Amino acid sequence: MSCLLKKIILSFLLLFIAPVSSAFFDLSFMKLSFRFANGLFYQTNTLYSQGSTLALLSPDLNLLYFWNPRHSVGLGGDLYFNYTAGNIALYGMRGNYRWYFKGEGYPQKNIHPMLEVSSISSYAFYAGGALKKYEYYLGGNSSEESSFEQRGSFFDLDACVGIDYRIGNTTELNFELNFSLLALASTDDRIRMGNALVLFGIARWW
Repeated sequence: MSCLLKKIILSFLLLFIAPVSSAFFDLSFMKLSFRFANGLFYQTNTLYSQGSTLALLSPDLNLLYFWNPRHSVGLGGDLYFNYTAGNIALYGMRGNYRWYFKGEGYPQKNIHPMLEVSSISSYAFYAGGALKKYEYYLGGNSSEESSFEQRGSFFDLDACVGIDYRIGNTTELNFELNFSLLALASTDDRIRMGNALVLFGIARWW
């Protein structure tokens, strides 16, 4: 693993852990979302390119923990199908962070002697980032001329912007634009893929 990749992973872990420890693990709120991803995966290695791969209605699951209404960290997973070959071409796990710069990510709670009042904006905008690790499967190419391992992995550093729109007391719709900033290979340096995705779905908080 390259020094650059180690520094990126370490920086992300510090970003992920520090806010949680500073809040003394008082993770009083969590939000679970189920979304569908649509867009493109494309080769970022200019020396070897085989075009792009389409993502269509690919399932994405994300769990967020908030330590205040504007900041959250979480874990998520997604997978992408190769409909032609009838297999899973990509699946991955990620750690992510969100900063809500307009509106709140979860209800503000005001506690009075005999009453607890919660309030939340009808919509909220956020920006964030994620460190992903993807496992890929090229499809079982049996050609003797193929010089690629059919299975491997790569890392992806992403940024995102999105909006939450409340539709109930504990539910909301989510819309997000997600795009790669940096792709780093782990198995084969020729396989480095970035993405440009549109995600939409529903989320519930507790």
